[in-house]
Amino acid sequence: MRLVLEQGVQDIQEKQMSELIKFEVGQTYYTRSFGNWDVVYRFKVVKRTEKTVWLETFHYKTPQARRVDRSLGLAERISPLGRYAFSPVLDATEDKPLKHDPRAV
Repeated sequence: MRLVLEQGVQDIQEKQMSELIKFEVGQTYYTRSFGNWDVVYRFKVVKRTEKTVWLETFHYKTPQARRVDRSLGLAERISPLGRYAFSPVLDATEDKPLKHDPRAV
């Protein structure tokens, strides 16, 4: 009985992973600052593996690797500047420039 339940859980997880919206190489993604809504961050994906995404931004001189979080929703997420209180979170669905973007950083 337990084996059947575990197989069912694995099937559900595999289905969710196949429908997951993923970060694409060459695509630019945008997110806002939690502390100041006027600040818009811009990150470009330059490389990726199944579990890691390399981002290019003016914050770093070289592309930085970030682990992909797949635990929430139907899209991949990452913390592009690290994990800390009020750190920006980048979602794979945020590939459109945000409105009122005069000074995207």
